[in-house]
Amino acid sequence: MSEIDGYKIQQIVDNGNAVQISLVEDVQTEPLSQKQLIIENVSKN
Repeated sequence: MSEIDGYKIQQIVDNGNAVQISLVEDVQTEPLSQKQLIIENVSKN
């Protein structure tokens, strides 16, 4: 069985011709989100 990546829909844009969907990774499936990593790096300096 392959690993399942969780994604949340962040934004849907429908202009009549095409639909754009912005996805973000579901933070619950990740032990450490990228935002947390950035905050940690900033606080170390």
